[in-house]
Amino acid sequence: MATKLVSAKTERITTALAKKFRDMQPTPPRDRPLGKGRINFLKNEIDANRFRLPVWAAVYCIATECFHRLNGQHTSTIFCEKMPAGQLVHVEYFECDTVDEIAELYSTFDHTNGSRKPSELNQIVAGTRPVLRDVPAATINNSVTGISYAIWNDHFSSQMASKRCAVIQENVKFILWLNNILDGYKGVRNFVKPLRRGGVVAAMYKTWQECPDTATAFWRNIRDESAPSDDPTRDLARWLRGSRCREYIPSSKYTAVGIRELYCRSILAWNAVCLGGIATDVLRYDPRAKIPAVVNPKTKKPRLICERFPVPQKKTKVKMSKLRMAAHKTVRSSGSSRQAGR
Repeated sequence: MATKLVSAKTERITTALAKKFRDMQPTPPRDRPLGKGRINFLKNEIDANRFRLPVWAAVYCIATECFHRLNGQHTSTIFCEKMPAGQLVHVEYFECDTVDEIAELYSTFDHTNGSRKPSELNQIVAGTRPVLRDVPAATINNSVTGISYAIWNDHFSSQMASKRCAVIQENVKFILWLNNILDGYKGVRNFVKPLRRGGVVAAMYKTWQECPDTATAFWRNIRDESAPSDDPTRDLARWLRGSRCREYIPSSKYTAVGIRELYCRSILAWNAVCLGGIATDVLRYDPRAKIPAVVNPKTKKPRLICERFPVPQKKTKVKMSKLRMAAHKTVRSSGSSRQAGR
């Protein structure tokens, strides 16, 4: 007998039903453990009235002669502690012959291929703004990644996709400006590709916040390579063309870099232009240093401090010379002998 659906109905959650699914035999050989982060997330969704109808599922296996829980471990645990008034749940019961069929049925719940991707969420949010209708999807996704890194720095990837895509609604003007820089270019398309990376777009966002006019001239010089040969923008443009993100397998002629390095080097080039520096300032990147602050071109001083989360520094052990180590042992032995004399 193949796996079959016995019943499916929507009903109000009771304490007895919640305890039944919480204490039910998990899917063999073992179910995922309760996650504190997932529990806290669901509780916050319930408190904010964003919690949707949960789905609890169980299967009766003829081989084991008992019910096994397929879905509903976390929500049933929460509702055993706190029961919202009038909360509904969709309950499904299945029946199968072997434990292999249980595992196959278990894999159909919360499948990653059936969930919405962050890029799809970005397009839905962008669709709520009519002025962004003609902006390409790639530019929307680039802007979300760049703005998110500019806000949360190295912790941007740990933010929820729904929280990251919300930056679209607050930064429509920047996205239109970015679209003009990237998609408004009528020259060689390869010149735009190095700018379509998260770290570079994050730097574009920060510089645009400081001074839109100066940022427009700065990034057009990088895109077109139209500045003098000793200008920092030319040095940054050459470096961007010869680098690739670590997410992709680099060939022998490219240097693999991360989003942090892309951002820092871009800001260093911006600061060099604002302060009248030379092109070699762009090459002075130290991965152990803090993210540089963005200099305002009018005041020549940093107004927005970008570094929120400093990089943890590794503690290095200091090696002692033999002479210093012998002196250290002598001091320790003399101190212990004084204590013994007392």
